[in-house]
Amino acid sequence: MYKLTGDSTVTCSNAQWLGRFPVCLHTNHFFNYSDVTCDPISVNDPNIQVEGDSYDLASVITFTCNEGYDLLGSDTLTCLPSGVWSSPTPQCQVVRCPALAPDDPRLQLREANTTYKGVAAFYCVSGFVLVGEANIICTENGTWSQGMPMCQEVVCPEVTPPLHGDVTGGGYGVSGRGVGDAVTFTCRTGFVIRGHSLAFCTHDGKWSRPVPQCK
Repeated sequence: MYKLTGDSTVTCSNAQWLGRFPVCLHTNHFFNYSDVTCDPISVNDPNIQVEGDSYDLASVITFTCNEGYDLLGSDTLTCLPSGVWSSPTPQCQVVRCPALAPDDPRLQLREANTTYKGVAAFYCVSGFVLVGEANIICTENGTWSQGMPMCQEVVCPEVTPPLHGDVTGGGYGVSGRGVGDAVTFTCRTGFVIRGHSLAFCTHDGKWSRPVPQCK
């Protein structure tokens, strides 16, 4: 003969069962199952939430984790006739995003915290500008908020020679117009240069000096 211990009916509400899940116990007049209790659940982790405060036979305790944490173990424990819980108390582990390893040697990581809400910060080596988000964040589902940015070479605009003058460097195409490249201005015979004869391409993509005049 078996006896139903617990609630004979449980109801689903808000994606959770309400009531004590029943168990069938063999009748034994030498043992009183109503005296069975399990040890109280002790949780010191602030990121784990516990629902249920009964430790009697067939009582169920439910566990959930705060946002950004994954539950390790069973989300429900049941008090068994042996007076122990059906599984060990679960734990909450912080979500981690995949490690970042840029393929482009020009793209560098300033910091890379791969845990939930951690930030990965990027920068480019000298002569290149960042295209995309400089900072991306590890989200609650273990993915980064954005893809990794790219590094694009800084290029100054093509230089037009002054009237009655010539320019050397800074020609067509990218070559000669990167950061640190120089252009030289000269005036033709009979004309005197007014301004600077030398200009450099700067990190902000502009020439360090304006085009001079030949008077």
